Amino acid sequence: MFESPGENQCFPRVVEFYNGKNVFLTGATGFVGAVLLEALLRCCPGIKSIYILLRSKKNVNPDIRKEQIFNKKIFEKLKEETPEFLEKVHLIAGDISLPNLGMNEDDVQLLIQEVSIVFHCAAVISFMKPL
Repeated sequence: MFESPGENQCFPRVVEFYNGKNVFLTGATGFVGAVLLEALLRCCPGIKSIYILLRSKKNVNPDIRKEQIFNKKIFEKLKEETPEFLEKVHLIAGDISLPNLGMNEDDVQLLIQEVSIVFHCAAVISFMKPL
């Protein structure tokens, strides 16, 4: 039978897998993306970097949106226990609805060279758009 680790525990093989790895995450502002981001930062201290794709939204630039992510309640405990976790999170400005995710060429090359794991958690949430 499968047993889940208790609160604040992580699977050792998962922790080991992420040691020294760079991750690219879309959708970090949403529920699933934020939960995944927090879990990676909390459970995998050996993770090298997490690159998050953020777009401007309603005249709020990506840097401010990054700050807003980490003001969510889910990150409170992480901020208390490991305040340096923010050093591992790097902003990539872009937009999933654009070619090459709206990224500049330097960022595209950075991700190609550095990232070995991609989590695509972004979604279009406008329910008025045609399918």
